[in-house]
Amino acid sequence: MNLQDQVYADQEADDFYTRVISSVDITNGNIRSTKKLILDNIVSLIPQSLENSTVLEIGCFIGDLLSELRLRFDCEVAGVEPSSQACKFAKDKFGLNLVNKVFSRSPYFGCPIDKYQSIDLIILDDVLSWMPREIILPSLASIDWLLKPGGVVYIRDFCPSMDFAYENHHQAGKNVFNYKVSGGHKKFFLNSGMYHVINEHLRISSTFQKANTSRPDSMIWSDVVMMKSTQPLHPRLEM
Repeated sequence: MNLQDQVYADQEADDFYTRVISSVDITNGNIRSTKKLILDNIVSLIPQSLENSTVLEIGCFIGDLLSELRLRFDCEVAGVEPSSQACKFAKDKFGLNLVNKVFSRSPYFGCPIDKYQSIDLIILDDVLSWMPREIILPSLASIDWLLKPGGVVYIRDFCPSMDFAYENHHQAGKNVFNYKVSGGHKKFFLNSGMYHVINEHLRISSTFQKANTSRPDSMIWSDVVMMKSTQPLHPRLEM
């Protein structure tokens, strides 16, 4: 396992749960406000019905968004979450059986043939920037492999004007970094010519992560909804 993934699997995922669980508010409708924003965007923006959809959330924490999708739309939901404590919370509170692993060790990574084009909606909420760079391309390829043509990927991600990385200050000295990509990780999907943006919302916010850097664009966030095409979108030119 990659060193960064190992740190999350062994310590940081549960440490994060311990740091934030006391401030988690799910008393109003059993879904956090940050996840409610994602749910509202999905409901209002994607053209197809959510009823009976298959949904995968990678890095789903306590699973409240998945639970709401299952309750409201009878979705078949699955989640990947490296924190064993968050998985226990999801089981006790929502009856969800999450995959308690980092994504690279989950059954969804590495293009498993039994999961090819099996998912209607994939949700990535502040997770891609924490994936090790050594496996970011196979991770994105696995996500594309899983998503059905006509399916939707929802990405909440940093969106600075240049690539840079900074150390996770909770794991100082362990070579654990947050990798911020110019224009956001959505560009990898768009550059394939198989995805188009349905909607993107940009904002400067410290709501989702409060640790800032010396870069003035460190806290530009993007919420983007993209649909996977059934054929390449490249314009075709005559010779």
